[in-house]
Amino acid sequence: MNGIIFLTSVLAGSTKAVNSINSKASEKSLPPAFDLSNGNIKGNPDYRFEGFGVDFTGFLPPKPRLTFYVHFKKGLPQHVSLGKFAVPLSLSALGNVGHILDEDSIDSVSGDSIDTTPNAPPPVVSPPVIPIPDGEDNPPPLPPLFDSYLHDNRLNLKYGDIDTAGASRFGKQANVPGKYVVELQTHLTALGFLAGETDGWFGDTTRTALRLFQQASMGDHRHQNGNVIRVTRTFSGQVTGEADLSTREEMSLWLEKEYQRAQAPTTGIPISEFKYVYPPIQYANRQFIVTIPKDFVQEAVSDKDIEKAASDFGIEVAVLRAVLEVEASNSGFLLHEPPPARPKILFEAHIFYRETPEPVSRHRPDLATPSYTSRYYRGGSAEWERLLDAMKWDPTPALRSASWGLGQVMGFNFKAAGCDSVQQLVIEAHQGESQQMNHMLNYIRSNRLIPALQRPSINPDAWRDFSRGYNGRAYERLGYHRKLANAYKKWKARLG
Repeated sequence: MNGIIFLTSVLAGSTKAVNSINSKASEKSLPPAFDLSNGNIKGNPDYRFEGFGVDFTGFLPPKPRLTFYVHFKKGLPQHVSLGKFAVPLSLSALGNVGHILDEDSIDSVSGDSIDTTPNAPPPVVSPPVIPIPDGEDNPPPLPPLFDSYLHDNRLNLKYGDIDTAGASRFGKQANVPGKYVVELQTHLTALGFLAGETDGWFGDTTRTALRLFQQASMGDHRHQNGNVIRVTRTFSGQVTGEADLSTREEMSLWLEKEYQRAQAPTTGIPISEFKYVYPPIQYANRQFIVTIPKDFVQEAVSDKDIEKAASDFGIEVAVLRAVLEVEASNSGFLLHEPPPARPKILFEAHIFYRETPEPVSRHRPDLATPSYTSRYYRGGSAEWERLLDAMKWDPTPALRSASWGLGQVMGFNFKAAGCDSVQQLVIEAHQGESQQMNHMLNYIRSNRLIPALQRPSINPDAWRDFSRGYNGRAYERLGYHRKLANAYKKWKARLG
């Protein structure tokens, strides 16, 4: 966007205008885009105004440039929450909050910026940059934005740091201004490397999570279709456990990719056309608990889908292929059933025993048993008969007691799979294998298992670490780590 944005005092109490900007141009009013009565952007009610920061570029004459940024809090789809974002003000997003002056007419920028206290840092500007749509077709991509205070002061967040939020919580003296440690913890949590409370104290857990993130960012190649594909990395640092500029820049890119992935539509058919129904309905003499639109094709996951997912999560295609093969025998649907097919499931009687208060075990021990056993597994379509029988006792707990689709994600893990309810997970599992794979990868990320999948070639315990987290305590007895290792070896040889 050409021009220099100048915020006026309409944001009362939040700013001090730049002392002087000499201009030969007349001010141009902009169409309204803000609703200052409630702090929303019109058309985007989830964005909330929370203050602003400033970025200077081009201080040398003849054309210095001054750009203001506004903070917004945005609630993302599913369960992901990435905290605050900083977004450049576009013409339509700026609206009647300020005015724009022709850049060619700017002679100089002088005076103080926007500070109100001599030594206070400017307001927080956090990565990643998420543009607000401004009506332009295919707007140019925006570069990562980093907090100007951290950048200008070369401040690296490190072990032992405590911000103002942490100081207030623990009754200690802050050595980092603002809520920088809280924001770092929020970002690590969103990316699946940190689990626990964001408390503003950079302790052992935060340092370990940051090291895992740095380790995951170190690779300079990925394997696709048997070829080594070089990728450009902004992260060139080391695994230090410190949040230096290079680490924050890499984290910004990961967050932006994660946001875009979460925003991507899962199907060409509106979700409203898929509905959870109970009691079941009939399709081709089979009972369904989800309505399937007429002529809808339940697509299998494609090679392209797998390659893209592997690239997005920074793992080898052979790794993802191995997980898909072992966890669902390479298919998320019951392929022997005519269209529409039902997702492959496995009903776990010991989970249903835990989930329902009903006295099921006294009447149907094959549906509810106090401890794990495989004796009641029937496989294939017969698992649906077990599920539907259990639903007659207690529908929702029964859904939570089955594993679903390609990744065989348990229903009670719906939040970790990226869904708001177990019914949503069930609906999406009926849509296609790509959705099922997303459930699996979301679950893996939520449980911080991505790092284990990124090092199977160099760490002999990687598959054991992954299986322990993904398959539970019985993984060794059931041999999941050996199955995964063998499948990985096979796919590695096949893909080259």
